[in-house]
Amino acid sequence: MSDGVFKITKQSNKAWSLTRPVDDAVSLLTRGGRLSCKFRLSGALTNNQFGLGIYLYTDVALPDVVAMTGTGNPFLMSFFTQTTDGKLNLMHHKKAGNTKLGEFGNYSNDWQTLELVFTAGSATVTPKLNGVAGPAFQVIKDSLTLGLNALRYCGQHYADGYYQKCNVWR
Repeated sequence: MSDGVFKITKQSNKAWSLTRPVDDAVSLLTRGGRLSCKFRLSGALTNNQFGLGIYLYTDVALPDVVAMTGTGNPFLMSFFTQTTDGKLNLMHHKKAGNTKLGEFGNYSNDWQTLELVFTAGSATVTPKLNGVAGPAFQVIKDSLTLGLNALRYCGQHYADGYYQKCNVWR
């Protein structure tokens, strides 16, 4: 640990994860909030390289003011970064198939800052990567099983990545 940076070096053919329990996940939807995370990918660009994954779902009933589509549990976060054609993308991980939420510039080995801004009283999230806002989207209900009442950060599949810090503000 140096200068507040925690480095996770991925073991070959193994994924890594960090999990933190969350007491009131629904408040991100009812009161709004923001998740901010700094990460860095290393090595040469590989097309369709997975990077940081972020997951959080709850089995708590949503208030009527927050409407979500889909079936299953409310998934507040089911996102990962992926490279495509030299670009860094934010993807929405879904059981029925992933969706690209936005393309955020060229791939690099520099530190990246990902923010997810939750709008109070809705299921609307606006992603930002390095200060560049992508189009807002709706979080959904899904039958994935990662992150029940716990914020989970993980390295997807065989990607090498570094984790610096992630914070959630309300």
